[in-house]
Amino acid sequence: MESVVTYSLKELPHEDCFSLFLKWAFRNGQERHFPNLTKIGEDIVKKCIRVPLARKTLSSMLYATTDEREWLKVRDDKLWQLKQDNNDILLALRLSYNQLPYYMKQ
Repeated sequence: MESVVTYSLKELPHEDCFSLFLKWAFRNGQERHFPNLTKIGEDIVKKCIRVPLARKTLSSMLYATTDEREWLKVRDDKLWQLKQDNNDILLALRLSYNQLPYYMKQ
């Protein structure tokens, strides 16, 4: 038998998580033109707890969307009120699924 060395990765600081979110949610440097969306994005990042894939999924879903209502819909969705474990990705995936057009949900 052979063993494989595992590495325990530490959690990214909030600032780095938020920076990555902005990179995935906006075209290069466009976030500075949308301070309201940037603030909403920061609230979304806080709700993703410690799940990088959740942040990636939600920010990619919002990419190039400058409609504040769409961002608020993600931030204020009632699904966030459900109990969530520290590493739970299902909530963010459910939010992204709910945003799909009806014909893609099958």
